[in-house]
Amino acid sequence: MRNVCMLIFVFFLSTNNSVAGVDPTATNDELKWWLNVGFIGNTFGVDSNGAGAVSGVTVESRHGLFTLRNSYYEDANIFESIGKCLGAALFSGECNDDTEFEEWAILYGKALKDSDVSLSAGIGRVKAKNADKPSENFSTIGLPFEAHWRPTNGRYFGVGFIAAGNINKEESFVGLYLTFQLGKLK
Repeated sequence: MRNVCMLIFVFFLSTNNSVAGVDPTATNDELKWWLNVGFIGNTFGVDSNGAGAVSGVTVESRHGLFTLRNSYYEDANIFESIGKCLGAALFSGECNDDTEFEEWAILYGKALKDSDVSLSAGIGRVKAKNADKPSENFSTIGLPFEAHWRPTNGRYFGVGFIAAGNINKEESFVGLYLTFQLGKLK
């Protein structure tokens, strides 16, 4: 796994502006930025799967993409959770025995030349909390990554998909999210 992480970082360090499709003559007036909100995600972890959401802010300059990302998912099948919570509301009043995962990450990436696809990687913190099973709680540093496809970008609004994940020693995960972008996209 260490070799895969090194390859990801070497890729981003070795790409130059001509490969990435970034115009080296761009000025600050051409700076793009957007807010991402994604949901209806299905997240798969090493020991679990569940539903999640992702949000973040990205700035694109002639130097690349810089992203601050927050992602959240629950270690549960969404339909099981709804059924369990409805039953608990009627009988016991408690419904949360699932583990909640939250990630904060800083990523750097490149947009592929003449494409609506960008690839990013970075560093992030993953925190897990389970109120019923404190032994499953943890906080760790990991290597976040994402592939972002934005096929329908208007000037200020877009729709796309993000495949995002985090490789770490406790609970690595990956998810696919439908996203909406709002900002200066073009």
